[in-house]
Amino acid sequence: MLTKLIRIAPMLAVVVCVFLGGCEEKLTNENFASITPGMTMSQVEDILGKGTKQEATGVNISAYGVAGGSKPSEEFVILTWRKGNTHYSVRFKDGKVVEAVKG
Repeated sequence: MLTKLIRIAPMLAVVVCVFLGGCEEKLTNENFASITPGMTMSQVEDILGKGTKQEATGVNISAYGVAGGSKPSEEFVILTWRKGNTHYSVRFKDGKVVEAVKG
């Protein structure tokens, strides 16, 4: 029985890795450093794994200093990741990376 278990253990490890999306750690400093302006959100998540989406919008300010208007002056999406005490964020405008910050 033990020898049978020893024989199937490697196959079981492969199956577990496939179902968990791979055994490699995606959120590394090296991978984060490879994020460059102009990349798409899909490209970034392929490199770093799925991020947490935070939407943010700017506000139009009139010449009189009044906030308002129907169309925001700037719209962007931020994806964030966390590993231990390190936070990673990537800001996208029009679906493309404009900034990547580690802190």
